[in-house]
Amino acid sequence: MYLLKNKSKAASKIRDYVESAETKFQKTSKKIRSDRGGEYTGSELKNFLKSKGIQSELTCQHTPEQNGCAERKNRYLTEMTRSMLIDAELPNKYWGEALMTANHLHNRLPVCGDSHTPFERWEGRKPNLNYTKRFGCSAYITIPDEQRRKLDTKARKLTFVGYESGTKGYRLLDAVTDKIYVSRDVIKLPDSRWNS
Repeated sequence: MYLLKNKSKAASKIRDYVESAETKFQKTSKKIRSDRGGEYTGSELKNFLKSKGIQSELTCQHTPEQNGCAERKNRYLTEMTRSMLIDAELPNKYWGEALMTANHLHNRLPVCGDSHTPFERWEGRKPNLNYTKRFGCSAYITIPDEQRRKLDTKARKLTFVGYESGTKGYRLLDAVTDKIYVSRDVIKLPDSRWNS
C-alpha cells in the first residue's frame, strides 16, 4: 500500500510495485484491472504498461462490483481505520498511520476461504505476530545517549501508531509536535482504559 499526496503519483507507484513484484517472484506481470479513474487511464501509466506488455483491464463505469475483491478490501480497511482512530482517541488527521497499520495487520490475518494469509502467499512463511501492539497505546522509547545530557530523562512517552516498512521498528507519534519517531526499543504501558 502506498499513501499518495495526489492521484497524479499513482502511475509511478504502480510502476514501482510492478517492478518490485517482478523482481521478487522472477515473473512478469500479465494484467492490471482498475476502474476508469484518470489516474489509471493517463498516458504515463498506459505507456509503462504497453512497454512491459501488461494488459490494462478497465471495469465498466459505475460498476465497482467488477472489481469486487479490491472494493471489499478498501471497505474493510476504511472501517478498520475508523475503528482504530476512535479506539485510540486520535483525530482523523492520523488516518494515514491508521490505514497503513490496518493494512499491515490485515495482510497477516486469515482470509475467508483461504488457509493462507496474504503475508504467507507473498513471503512463503507464516507471520510472527508476537511484536504487535494496540494502535494508539502509550509507549516509551529510549532517547539515545548522544541526544541527551547526564541528567536528562532517558525515555520519551509517545503514542504507538504503526510499523515502519522495511525496518524492524515501530512508528511512534509525539502528538504535541506531530513528529513520528521510529524505534525498535519500545515499552508499552498498561492502558487504564482496559483496566476499568
